[in-house]
Amino acid sequence: MNTAEQWQALSDKDKVGAIIKQVLKWTCKEVGIEWKRSDKSATPYPVASWNDQQGHWCVFYHEQEDAKVFDPLHSLDDAWNVVRRLNHPQNGDSAYHYYYQFIERLKEIVGSDELFDLFYCDMEGDHLTPERLCMAAYMVVDDEFC
Repeated sequence: MNTAEQWQALSDKDKVGAIIKQVLKWTCKEVGIEWKRSDKSATPYPVASWNDQQGHWCVFYHEQEDAKVFDPLHSLDDAWNVVRRLNHPQNGDSAYHYYYQFIERLKEIVGSDELFDLFYCDMEGDHLTPERLCMAAYMVVDDEFC
């Protein structure tokens, strides 16, 4: 099964979890509202957790803030955080390498290498969608680590 097929086989919960853990490299914890108030450890932020009651991922971006819903499959704002991560080196990563691979995967997904096609957003979702941005990012890190 190739990476695109693996992505399609994942639930939305698992897709976002993979983006959080593998692409963004954020800390994931089994947390609830009580964790924020009681955990005094030196946990690096952001911290993500799955909220069973509301059925979505939540992220604590800073220690003194409440968790915010994180849905990069449907929110272009959240998906843009994923794109930015691939273009900003961390822990010795080469930003250009990951971003170049991301654009190459996006070309495959969209089916065109024309700039207009890559960044054309339409209501029917035939071109650039938040999920396609996430899928391209997932393909980059999955290819890198498999």
